[in-house]
Amino acid sequence: MTKRLRRRVFIGLCVGFVLVQLFGWWSTHAQGFQDQGVQDLCPVDMLVVMGAAQYDGAPSPAFARRLDKALALYEAGCAEGVLVTGGKRPGDRFTEGEAGVRYLAERGVPKPALLSETKSRSSFENLSFSRPLVAGKQLLIVTDDLHAYRTRLLARHLGLDAEVASVPTSGPRLSYLLHEAAGVTAYLLGVYR
Repeated sequence: MTKRLRRRVFIGLCVGFVLVQLFGWWSTHAQGFQDQGVQDLCPVDMLVVMGAAQYDGAPSPAFARRLDKALALYEAGCAEGVLVTGGKRPGDRFTEGEAGVRYLAERGVPKPALLSETKSRSSFENLSFSRPLVAGKQLLIVTDDLHAYRTRLLARHLGLDAEVASVPTSGPRLSYLLHEAAGVTAYLLGVYR
């Protein structure tokens, strides 16, 4: 075995070990983010819904779950306003922010209580581009349970006064978990995108 091959094997084993450790930790802690007493975090100044896919103006099932959670919190008096984040992919007619605001307005949230951030393409940008809209406000961010840890990490990095309320993730949890583990690893290495 050449020196170069040994080095690649060693690096691969190290990365694999770290991912296995993150998977174990995440499996244990993601449930905690889902089960935390959300009502204990209320009231706040603003709810922030992390963007997710939309299809020609209609929120994807994952996005609808986040929006429904924000709607329930809003109706319970947790906050006086909701900010929905998310831009669009090339070729889309609508942004995630626009689709989310329309979804909430159709369900009774008054338009003056709704804001949107419509330029972001990543979780980091969701919060970074939202920062001027929520400066000085206490926030409750709504996202998926497996996304909650990274979201909280990003909010802290950006200096936001925020907690996270989560909804259960549906679909393939392992691939989602690995994506989140890679994102957290990048942030721990100082790479925010």
